[in-house]
Amino acid sequence: MTENDTVLEQQNIEKKGKGKVYTIVSWVLIGILTLLLAFFIYANFFCVKITIEGESMYPTLNSGDQVVASKYRKAEAGDIVVISGERKDAFIIKRVIATEGQTVKIEGGYVFVDGVKIDEPYLDEQGKTVAHFWTERTLEEGEVFFLGDNRQKSEDSRGYHGTCSVDQIVGVVPNWVVSLKGLIKIFI
Repeated sequence: MTENDTVLEQQNIEKKGKGKVYTIVSWVLIGILTLLLAFFIYANFFCVKITIEGESMYPTLNSGDQVVASKYRKAEAGDIVVISGERKDAFIIKRVIATEGQTVKIEGGYVFVDGVKIDEPYLDEQGKTVAHFWTERTLEEGEVFFLGDNRQKSEDSRGYHGTCSVDQIVGVVPNWVVSLKGLIKIFI
């Protein structure tokens, strides 16, 4: 084997090594772009993006925060939901406390569902929930009782808004969205 053959063989080995690295980098970039595209499609076609206005969900959500709500998830007690408001472009962001068939009572600053005081770790202050116009009652079929996390500054099922129907719930905000709410502005 001549010296030229050895040099050529070494160059071929280097090219193959560079080709493998290039292939790996290409597949990683394609994977990342695919994930971003999938997230973009999910967020824009299967979700509703909402900018929070007001203090009714403080401390969980602040005015100016942006969240994404899933359009195709059933709301359950404890979920943060987007409810269609009086106007087509107006939404209410609240937390589901109880659904159809459950009995809701507010007494001594606490909320009771089916006679059991509910645990509300998302509240800034425990024992401060005022009943306003709400009286103890059992929710009818398709009816949802909702409250804001900032009970002193929330218009919700206790007063003006009353309960809503399941059909009025536009989307459910997943817990991971609340955790990553600052990143929503960047990616969506």
